[in-house]
Amino acid sequence: MRSETRRLRLRMALHAGELLLDKHGVTGSSVNFVFRLLDAAPLKHALAGSDGGLALVVSDWFYEEVVRRAERVELASYRPVHVSIKETEADAWVHIPGNAVPG
Repeated sequence: MRSETRRLRLRMALHAGELLLDKHGVTGSSVNFVFRLLDAAPLKHALAGSDGGLALVVSDWFYEEVVRRAERVELASYRPVHVSIKETEADAWVHIPGNAVPG
């Protein structure tokens, strides 16, 4: 019997854009972009450096159009990051629920 405790840690990405449906499922540049946000080093580092079990990354577009306009969002809990992965260079925002300013 194992005595070590394991925790589930999740990464979540939010973006909006056009999706295409083909015979293989949902495709499009927006889908690729979200997967690259999920795999970005700043998000992984933020989650690894926190006690939380969830790390959220939102595209700069989603932050400006949705997060900033939301009434009950603590904007100080989002940290701007730069994502550089594969062919993607983009600005995004990282949020660790429960942390005032993610590390």
